[in-house]
Amino acid sequence: MLKRSHLFWFVIVLIGCARQGAIPNTDRFPPHLVSVTCPNRNQVIMSFDEELDSTALLPTTFLLSSSRDTARIRFITKDPADSKTLILLTSPLLDETYRLSGLALDRKGNASSIRSSFHASTRQDTTPPSILLSPAEPRTSFPYSIRFEFSEPVDTSRGMPIPFAPPASEEALAGSWNRDLTRYSIRIADTTLRGLPFYLVLLPGVSDFAGNRVTEGLAAFVYSDTGLLLRDIRGQVKTTEGAPASRAIVLFKTPEEPFALTITDSSGAFIATIEEREETRIEAWFDRDGNGVYEEEASLSEEPLPDSVTLVTRPASSPMRLDQLIHQTQ
Repeated sequence: MLKRSHLFWFVIVLIGCARQGAIPNTDRFPPHLVSVTCPNRNQVIMSFDEELDSTALLPTTFLLSSSRDTARIRFITKDPADSKTLILLTSPLLDETYRLSGLALDRKGNASSIRSSFHASTRQDTTPPSILLSPAEPRTSFPYSIRFEFSEPVDTSRGMPIPFAPPASEEALAGSWNRDLTRYSIRIADTTLRGLPFYLVLLPGVSDFAGNRVTEGLAAFVYSDTGLLLRDIRGQVKTTEGAPASRAIVLFKTPEEPFALTITDSSGAFIATIEEREETRIEAWFDRDGNGVYEEEASLSEEPLPDSVTLVTRPASSPMRLDQLIHQTQ
C-alpha cells in the first residue's frame, strides 16, 4: 500500500504531465507482416498488424524477385476496405516462387525489415475498371466540379485526354488525381462559363495496371442556370455500310465553335441535352481504325433541330486528330 507521502508525490507527477500535454506515445514496436497473398499475376497483397506510414511507400520500398524474374512494382496502394493492408500492382508474374523483401514503417516511425516468400498465381486479371460520375444530377453550383471515381487504381502513364465544350481557359480548368489514383477531379472556374452548360467526355481507353481498358466513353454535362431552355437530342451515327459508328465524337456548333459534345456508345447511339440556339450544326467524327485520327465525318444543319437524328459518316476531306477537333485537358 502506498504511504500518504508517496501518494502525494504521485498525484503531483500526474498533474505535471497534464500541464505539459498528453503522455508521450509509448509505441516502440515495429510493424509485422501477417500474410502475403497473390490473387492474380499482377497483384500481391500484404497484410500487417498495424497501419503503415503511407508517405513512406514507394515502388522502390519493396523488392520482388524469383530465380528468373525481378518483377516491376508499378504502384502501391492501401486496400480501401482495410487500412492495414497494402496492394502491390506489378508487372506480370511468372508461375514460380517469389521472394519479397523491403522496409515497413508504421505511423510512429518504427521500422522493420520485411522478408517473405509466396508462389505467384497464374490467374489473369481481365476486369477493366468501373467508373462512377459525380455529381449524379447535372444541375449544380458554379464553379463546376466533376469527379470520375474508379473501382481500382488507374494507369496514368499515357495521359487521359478529356475533350470539353464550350472553350475554357487552361488557368480556370484544373484536373488532379488523388494519391491512390482512383479519383480524377476537374474544377471549372472560368467565369465566362457561369450560367452556361459545360460538357466533357472521358474517352475510351482508360486502363488499370494490368492493361485492362475501358471500351466505352462517358459523357457528362453540368449547369447552374435554372432559366436555361434545355432539350434532349437523340441520335444514331452509322457508317456507309450501315454499321454502328461506335465511340464517335458528336459536336454541336453555332456556327463554327462547339458549345456542346457527347460520344456514341457501342451501338452508335447518343443523347445530348443542349441549350436552344438559333443556329446549330451537328457534326459526327469517327475514328474507324482507332489510331487517333478521325477520318470520317457527317454533319446536319436544320432549323429547328429534330428531336431524333441519324448521321451517316463518309471519308472526311481533312482527317483530324482529337486536339484539332476540340479543346481538351490532360
